[in-house]
Amino acid sequence: MHLRRWIALGAGALALLGTACQKSSQERAADERKDVAEARKDVAAERRDLAQEQRESRNDAAQATRGEREDVAEAERAKQKEESEAARAEGSAAMASGTVTGRVTKTSDREVVIGQSDGASLRLHVDPDTRVTHDGKAGSIDQLREGSEVRASYSQKDGERHATSIEVQKE
Repeated sequence: MHLRRWIALGAGALALLGTACQKSSQERAADERKDVAEARKDVAAERRDLAQEQRESRNDAAQATRGEREDVAEAERAKQKEESEAARAEGSAAMASGTVTGRVTKTSDREVVIGQSDGASLRLHVDPDTRVTHDGKAGSIDQLREGSEVRASYSQKDGERHATSIEVQKE
């Protein structure tokens, strides 16, 4: 009988040990599932942060590019204004020759009027000696169109400003 008691006690101990092991395995599995879920949340948060950083980086790059373009345009406007003011300050002697950049506001077979960015207009007489270029190729006066962006060189001749060359920069 003594043996039966030991066997019963041993069986009970094994049952308890099995339950304890089973509970530990279930708890470990639950803990591992919880760890995996937390890791997935961390990965998702990292992806969101990375995407936000990429958006901010693209926005910063675009803004820098816009700023550079604006700086270049502002520098060009300042240069043109400075040239225009210098020509006005020097009077008619300065107007003996020069360069003007702007848009064609009027054109005919005898003259071209160029509107400058500062609002001033310059009337240039044209003749067969006036060189006209479009995209680096020789052109003619009758190809000039109102609204075209041009750069013109001129000189004083017979009391009038005569265009020596006109380069069409943009139609």
